[in-house]
Amino acid sequence: MIIGDFNINSVNAKQLTFDIQSMDITNNSSWGENISPFFVKNLKGFKKITLTLLFKGISRKEILNNISKVINKMDVEKFTLKADGYSHLFICSLEKTEIIKTISKIRYTLQIELKAYEISEIKQIEEKNITNKVIDYAGTIETPLTMIITPLTAGNLIIDGVSDSVIKINNVIANTDITINSISETVSQGITNKYNDTDMWEFPRLNLGTNTITFSMAVNVIFKYEERFI
Repeated sequence: MIIGDFNINSVNAKQLTFDIQSMDITNNSSWGENISPFFVKNLKGFKKITLTLLFKGISRKEILNNISKVINKMDVEKFTLKADGYSHLFICSLEKTEIIKTISKIRYTLQIELKAYEISEIKQIEEKNITNKVIDYAGTIETPLTMIITPLTAGNLIIDGVSDSVIKINNVIANTDITINSISETVSQGITNKYNDTDMWEFPRLNLGTNTITFSMAVNVIFKYEERFI
């Protein structure tokens, strides 16, 4: 198991159990006194992860110190977790820990509760001189889409197929990168903030299945995204 860039093997620990629940889903649909019920979209929350780590050492002092090192790596706003036996990554925050003694004086277990969401490794697609692109998205929940776009001519660029309405970027410059970063929610042209020249209601995303993306002028583009899972 790897926490960020920290491998727990370095402190003589190993993963014993790893249990994942699906995303917490809530719904505020209601009937009340209406003739027909009122339905609203589900609200999705975090996955719950519970795991157990086994620690070995030559003394209780050494083991407890190593447990402290592992908890310290998790005691941050968020961290990336790569669990043994899983190809996906988990973006986590720490909820609870409990240290448990075993019969042996040189073995302890650490039980951990996390809230998290599940992602694939970042995927990157590069295309040259295109006006449309089809991306087949294999995740089970929509995901942010970051685009680095190089217009081949100047003018106003309109992008369709990445949100519920079109995105318009005014006064683009030929052969100058425009980055729409849906994670940091920024738009830049080179090193200049381009957000005020951008007309959009929401940042780009990929929906489940086939996504057809169109550009109003020829562009070179790099698409970056991670698959997310309920």
